Amino acid sequence: MKTRMFALLIIFTCILASCGGATPLSPTATGEATQAAVAPKDTATPMPTRTPAPTSTPNPLALGETLAICGYDLCVVSGDRSSQALGLSEDYDIVPWARGGASWSPDGSQITFVACAREYVLQFPTENCPIHVFVVNRDGSNAQRIPYEATNDYRYPTWSPDGEWIAFWHRCQLTIVHPDGSGWTDLGTYTRRTCPYGIAWSPDSQRIAWLAAESDDPNPRYLWVINSDDSGARLLQSSTEIAFAEAQIAWSPDGNSVAVQLTNGSTFLVDVNCTGSVTGCDESARTEIKQIPQDWLPTFHPQWLSAHANP
Repeated sequence: MKTRMFALLIIFTCILASCGGATPLSPTATGEATQAAVAPKDTATPMPTRTPAPTSTPNPLALGETLAICGYDLCVVSGDRSSQALGLSEDYDIVPWARGGASWSPDGSQITFVACAREYVLQFPTENCPIHVFVVNRDGSNAQRIPYEATNDYRYPTWSPDGEWIAFWHRCQLTIVHPDGSGWTDLGTYTRRTCPYGIAWSPDSQRIAWLAAESDDPNPRYLWVINSDDSGARLLQSSTEIAFAEAQIAWSPDGNSVAVQLTNGSTFLVDVNCTGSVTGCDESARTEIKQIPQDWLPTFHPQWLSAHANP
């Protein structure tokens, strides 16, 4: 009888295990059922997680444009290094010096540059071609000469960030004028050593910094700053042993420093709020940097782009 009941218990247990998915019960020697041990399931080794490739940070300067002299023309160079000539060489001899020979308007729709009009050469072939300041549309159309005094000595035109003024060298003097030719003003006439060999506007258009040389020395050795209303001229730095590099001057985006480069390649930020003497501030006002950021220069548009992209 006990044997029969024991057999029935085993059958009943198996039925439960197959129908309900429960762990089968195992009878003990005394006839008591206990839960049988469950063998561990085989688990596959998980595949290693692939580390995602690092994403490159886009260079904001790739979104900007730079002015450059290309042959006898003025070119707009894009961030991908493609270049577009403005087609000015047919009517103008673009002044071949320099990166400081042209500047963007703040909205990028126009460009100011210095050149000699070929029309003058045809009319007066035996005379030296006068250099004047022009404004042209971004696509090279509608070039207009800014009304001028009857002289032919203009260099380094630089548009103010608010679009109201263009500053330039005029007869060895720092001069500003509205783009329509009105408001002509010579700045710093009460200072010495003022021939501008590079000009930079502060971001708020309230101040101008320039690299200056004496009239009998073509090497700029002085860094000046002045308010746009012709007040507050200050000599920030003197570099009598090593001259400043022409046109290599730019204002920092925060308006607190001016970046300059020497002819030996050394580059500095100069604190415009430094306290100095009549000969300028000492070397404590300088902070060495690797180079002047490209987008700080007036030949780049939008100016100070990296500061706006990474506030």
